[in-house]
Amino acid sequence: MPNKAVVRAAEELERKIKAWLHDHLIPRMADILKEKYIKGEAECKVTRPRDSYFQSDTFFANIRFASSSPTEWHVLVKLPNQDEIVRTHHNFTDLFNNEILFYQRFANSESEDYPKCYLAGADPVFEKVIVLENVSPRGYFICSNKINIGMDYVLAGLQTIARFHGFTYAIKEEMPEKFYQIVNNIKLVRYDKDNVYMPHMETVNSRILRVVKGLKARGEDLKFTKQIEDLFKDAYHKVLIRCVEPVEPLATIVHGDCTQNNVMFRKVDPGGFQAILIDFQLMMYTSPAADVSVWIYMCLTLEDIKAHREALFNAYHDTLRKILKERNIWSPEKYSREAFWQDYKQHAIIGYITAAYFLPIMTEFADNNDLLQLNDEAIEKANASGGGEVLTNALVDMLLDAREAGLLDFYLNNDKAEVCQHE
Repeated sequence: MPNKAVVRAAEELERKIKAWLHDHLIPRMADILKEKYIKGEAECKVTRPRDSYFQSDTFFANIRFASSSPTEWHVLVKLPNQDEIVRTHHNFTDLFNNEILFYQRFANSESEDYPKCYLAGADPVFEKVIVLENVSPRGYFICSNKINIGMDYVLAGLQTIARFHGFTYAIKEEMPEKFYQIVNNIKLVRYDKDNVYMPHMETVNSRILRVVKGLKARGEDLKFTKQIEDLFKDAYHKVLIRCVEPVEPLATIVHGDCTQNNVMFRKVDPGGFQAILIDFQLMMYTSPAADVSVWIYMCLTLEDIKAHREALFNAYHDTLRKILKERNIWSPEKYSREAFWQDYKQHAIIGYITAAYFLPIMTEFADNNDLLQLNDEAIEKANASGGGEVLTNALVDMLLDAREAGLLDFYLNNDKAEVCQHE
């Protein structure tokens, strides 16, 4: 049964939001959209997203600025998390500021690869606010499958990721001063080596040991198992912090969290999908493989990865090459397929480790739509052991395949790792 104090706080927040909408946001939006606004006649219907977890206080609003207006605006409103303790513990303020930075300084208002932004910045009541287009009325949806979403969805996602990377490379090439000003203002919440985000470090280092136990239980090669055990004892520092260090010339601004919850789709003829990226709170300056590998490992079975590795990489690079040529910044040497493949081999492990600590709860969520209603202890149990032995074996098999594909060479060959120069 919900705590009464929590219920009262939630009810009070809803009243505060309702008053804020009519007193502040709706008049402000009418001015931005150049809509006729009649005080007292504006209509606003608010609904909350379901079956998803948001780090911000998020809701949908359908706004009509006057009762006689034929136009209804469908928006997504994001406010900073209102629990100060939670906000501080999880660095939610930095996350929110990253997304504001993205929409204020970086986003292209004409892009079809992420929602249109109407407002991002300071607010007199809630400090900060982001108002985006609600793309659902245009047919966009989150894939209902939480795991193994299928090749059609994954290919569409890779093409959108590639277009986004093409845009960020264009800014880097054409406006380097602006680009690096943005880079310098991004807050690295998960992977700041000088200010370690302890909850994420502890999450990674504890959950990845499941793979080591799986290797031992199956009696895999002792030398390899020992190497992985040594590496994964502190996977956060030995792998992830090293992995996200930007390596030139291919480092760029990436989305940073290309998981199933942050990519939406709509059906397009003939029989395909168009994808759109949402939630840029974890954007960072690093290898493009940080997005590509997370998307692949989070969304596909090992069988699909092995069978379609070439097609997956081609879908990404072919789209990227097309965008770079359209922007007249294509360089066959700098942006060649081989250059991206070598970069991917060095950085793809971030996708594997993300899958290893995130797929357990996604696997449980796939069979339990009430998971978000569970308490913290139950959720942590799902995070630690979700998917059971079947998922453990799948993660071990994925790791062995990564070794065969050369994706672990950089981390298992210490000499090679030491001489690599990060810029």
